Amino acid sequence: GGVGKTTLAALLSQAYADAGRNVLAADADPSPCLAGALGFPAELRARHQLVLFCRLVDEQRRELEEIADEAGVADRVIITGFVPDDLLVQLYQTAELVMFATFYEGFGLPVLEARRCGARVICSDSSSLPEVMPDPRGRFDPFDPEATTAALLRGLTDVEHAAALDRV
Repeated sequence: GGVGKTTLAALLSQAYADAGRNVLAADADPSPCLAGALGFPAELRARHQLVLFCRLVDEQRRELEEIADEAGVADRVIITGFVPDDLLVQLYQTAELVMFATFYEGFGLPVLEARRCGARVICSDSSSLPEVMPDPRGRFDPFDPEATTAALLRGLTDVEHAAALDRV
């Protein structure tokens, strides 16, 4: 299930009200997103909120919450579930980085939507995503948590790399 507009707004405002602090991550299986974020250095985890948004069943939510709790980052992770389109646009527009660490994506519409909203995007180098993210600097191996972490770090800390992603 998802969260309502009021609940989501409250979650995000309690975590970080200022734009540019959220790292958005979406996937039908958000595990690679969380795994990559857990590799963040502590100083980046302190400055960024990971927002996982996707459809989840209760068991998936509990598993992700347990992983975040065991890693000591539960207070830095928001798991929204489904997000309505109007709120999704706001999330895209205020995110410092949007990551799609999916193992399979049919067409790549979420990547195109995020880019259309002006978001800096990185995504998996799998299935159809190279077609919608032609620049290899914006892609990573979703099966490799270290590669996922490295892509996140470059997108957040390397000014030249981030500027290149903004132009893609």
